[in-house]
Amino acid sequence: MSKPPISSTTLLLAWIALVSLTIATYLTWKGSFGVAGEAVNFVIAIAKATLVTVVYMEIRKSHYRARFAALAGLVWMAILIGLVASDYSTRDWNPAPVFWNRSINRH
Repeated sequence: MSKPPISSTTLLLAWIALVSLTIATYLTWKGSFGVAGEAVNFVIAIAKATLVTVVYMEIRKSHYRARFAALAGLVWMAILIGLVASDYSTRDWNPAPVFWNRSINRH
C-alpha cells in the first residue's frame, strides 16, 4: 500500500515555520539574552526537530518500529542531557587545589 503524499500546502507551511524559527534563533543569538537566550534557542531547536520529524519524515504514518526508534533516540538524548546537567551543576563542589592556580613560569 502506498501512502498518500503530503500536500504541498503542508510542506510550504512547514518550510515557512522552519525558516521563521531559524531567524528567531539568529535574533536570540545576536541579542544579549544570556542564559534565557540559550534556553529559548534550545526550545526552538526542539520545535524544529519536531517539525522535521512529523512533517518531512512522516513519523506518524511510519511503521511502529520506526516510531520506537525515534522514541528511543529521544529517551537517549534526555539521558545524555540529564548527565551533562548533573555534571555541570556539581562542578563547584570540589574546588581545585591552590597549587594548581600558581604560575609555572615564576621569575
